[in-house]
Amino acid sequence: MVKRAKLTHVKFNKDSPMLVVGDDRGGVISLKLSPNLRKVGEPYDEEGNMIAHDPIQLQIDKMDKLLASIDVAKPTEA
Repeated sequence: MVKRAKLTHVKFNKDSPMLVVGDDRGGVISLKLSPNLRKVGEPYDEEGNMIAHDPIQLQIDKMDKLLASIDVAKPTEA
């Protein structure tokens, strides 16, 4: 049986839409963010009025929503 590595570190690039993920076995993966995660949209309420917001927090909320959508169920052992 092959043990799966656990992701332990995430680092965002400040100059380009990339992030690097490291695991507990020394592996490193670089990922390019989707254009949907890169665009900064202005949040609006139901009536179409712009809501005051923090652009950094908006990006954090989008990433949290993306990560929450990922299935993190542990694989079944044979």
